[in-house]
Amino acid sequence: MQFRDENKKHHNQLLEGLKLMRECPMCKNEYKIERFSVLDEYHGAHLVHIVCPKCANSILALVTISQFGMSSVGMATDLSAEDAKKIFQLDAITDDDVLDFHTMLKNIQTHIFVSKKVFPPSSEHPVRS
Repeated sequence: MQFRDENKKHHNQLLEGLKLMRECPMCKNEYKIERFSVLDEYHGAHLVHIVCPKCANSILALVTISQFGMSSVGMATDLSAEDAKKIFQLDAITDDDVLDFHTMLKNIQTHIFVSKKVFPPSSEHPVRS
């Protein structure tokens, strides 16, 4: 497992915390610490990618360590560690991005509606013989 800084005490706490994440939620096989990749670290929070050695399913987990203990939340993913790193380096989605996407969907929906009115499906107009 690779770490980005040199704080050994902090790393040892993280390793101890990761031991609590013992098994794959899919197949219940025990994880191997060598399959853990720390993707990012920020103020005691670590984004960790874990791959099960048996079923090859992956988990992305946010592990936080504070004076009160360790906490983690995870989710299943089909991303590799490299893909997850790339995604987390992308810019955040803005309000304008969401509005642009909404406008695009609305235009597609309008286009489909108009197309159906102008060119109705053939089942509505049986072929005459």
